[in-house]
Amino acid sequence: MSDSIFSTILIISIFCALVGCSGTTKLPVKPNEHMEIGWTPRTVLATTTYAWFDSGYTAYQPSGNILTQLSSIKDSLSFLVLYGTWCSDSKRELPHFFKIMDSLKIHSDKITLYAVDRTLRYPPGLPEEYQLTRVPTFILQYRGMEVGRIVEQPVGTLEEDILNQLLPLTQ
Repeated sequence: MSDSIFSTILIISIFCALVGCSGTTKLPVKPNEHMEIGWTPRTVLATTTYAWFDSGYTAYQPSGNILTQLSSIKDSLSFLVLYGTWCSDSKRELPHFFKIMDSLKIHSDKITLYAVDRTLRYPPGLPEEYQLTRVPTFILQYRGMEVGRIVEQPVGTLEEDILNQLLPLTQ
C-alpha cells in the first residue's frame, strides 16, 4: 500500500474516532447510582434497585370515597408520567399513583412512564414536547386530550388532585 493511501486511511480513521466521541454526552449520575432514562415499564420500579417503590405502595391507602367518584370516568382516562428515579418527590408520589391506578383497575396501557435525568434534558426532545419543568409531572388525559397536570407534589392527596382536575368532566 502506498504511503499516500495509508496516510489517507489513517486521517479518515482518526477523524471518525474524534467525531464519534464528540457526540458522547455524560449524564450527571452520582457514584453507585442507577438512573432510568426514557420509556420505562412499571416492572422496572418493582425491583430491588428501587425498594422505595414497594414500601411506599404498601403503606399508601387512597381515599375510598374519591376512588368511587373517579371510577365512573376511569375508562376515558389515560396518564403520562414524567419522573426521575433520583427524585425524592417521584419516590414519594409514584407508589401512591400506582396504588390509586391499581385500586381503580386502570389498565397498564393507559399509563405511559418516561424517566428523565437530573438535568431534565434527557431523553432529548421529551422535556420540550411536554414543557417539563419539574418531576414528577402527572399529565391527565381525558379521551386523549390533556385536561390537567400535577407537578412535583399534589396540593392535597394525589387522588384528590386528580379528582379536582377531572371534576368539570364528571358534571
